[in-house]
Amino acid sequence: MVFSSYLFLFYFLPVALLVYYLTPRPGKHFLLTIVSYVFYGWSNPAFVVLLLFSTLVDYCCGLVIAGIPPWSGKSEPLLEPAGSRST
Repeated sequence: MVFSSYLFLFYFLPVALLVYYLTPRPGKHFLLTIVSYVFYGWSNPAFVVLLLFSTLVDYCCGLVIAGIPPWSGKSEPLLEPAGSRST
């Protein structure tokens, strides 16, 4: 599917926007992720596997940046703010 196709403009986009505005606030990010998978998987479903892998890597990197290691149950930050070390 292409952004300029009639299928996208008159069917996919209106339905996606309608569902987005009817979705409660906490679920909007998840909904946009699913809608993106559908859009990019429309022409070739193999792209969905690539997107899932990329999403997982990006999510884990975001957790590491936030200081929450995804591979352990610890909640202590990995990175300390500047000036917080006592020398």
